[in-house]
Amino acid sequence: MDELQENGWMKNSDHARTLLLLTYHFPPSAAVAVYRMLGLACHLPRFGWNVVVVAPPGMPGEPVDPALLERLPAETLVQRVPFRRGFLGKVARRIAGNLAWAPAALAACRDIIARRSPDAVLTSGPPHCVHLLGMRLRRRYGIPWAADLRDPWFTNKTPLPWNHPLERLMERRMVRQADAVIANTPLSVRSFVAAYPDYAEKFESIPNGFEPVGLPPLAPQGV
Repeated sequence: MDELQENGWMKNSDHARTLLLLTYHFPPSAAVAVYRMLGLACHLPRFGWNVVVVAPPGMPGEPVDPALLERLPAETLVQRVPFRRGFLGKVARRIAGNLAWAPAALAACRDIIARRSPDAVLTSGPPHCVHLLGMRLRRRYGIPWAADLRDPWFTNKTPLPWNHPLERLMERRMVRQADAVIANTPLSVRSFVAAYPDYAEKFESIPNGFEPVGLPPLAPQGV
């Protein structure tokens, strides 16, 4: 987070700015993928940013912990966008997978942009198809966009034979169009810089942090 503050993304200001955050994983889901974006939403207000989250109500098979929602600042707005239901919804999920969520999420983002005029957009993957929404919003509205990769997409990953060309193409488009690309380790940043040297200035590393909230206090140690 300090790296983004230095580059001008997060500056303390008398006027709070708004971040539009798009992610598939957010409380009340308690999957491991949730905590990075939850921590970001909790800490951004002290840097002068309010957060508007667009996320599904939940993902199949993920554990649920409603208490995680209590950590969010009162000013955080969470817009739940469900997957399409019924027969057509099942067909869309079968054909497009998680990308079937994109049309409804895009409509929600357009409404939020009209009402809230966010100052920046952040997309978090996997699933990395969420970054396609960031590309669309960047082109349509010109809002600064950062793509956060909690895990590799193509670079630093051994892709499967049937999605190798598409993943490489989509990652290249993301790097070219995003204003910033955030990785969770310095090693990933070095790999990105090696793969895309012309865009080296876009890459930042924000390692996963440690949140002591909810953990029992340490027992006193004997002498």
